[in-house]
Amino acid sequence: MSSNYPIWFIHGKKNEQIPFNINGYLIIADSGIRGRTDIAVNYVRELVNNKNKVAIDSINNLGKAPLKLRNA
Repeated sequence: MSSNYPIWFIHGKKNEQIPFNINGYLIIADSGIRGRTDIAVNYVRELVNNKNKVAIDSINNLGKAPLKLRNA
């Protein structure tokens, strides 16, 4: 899929293209190699369960970033 604008996606709602004034590209690619996402997820879960402030702050910032960019 390719688009000149990012697409704002919320499950169950109509997709919306968002005008974005930046000079660059975002490429999301799949290598086709079956990964081990479960290892990464479990590692992050362990950090959060151990109250690792950096991990918790990073996850919170990931959740806030799309909303900040959407409203910029």
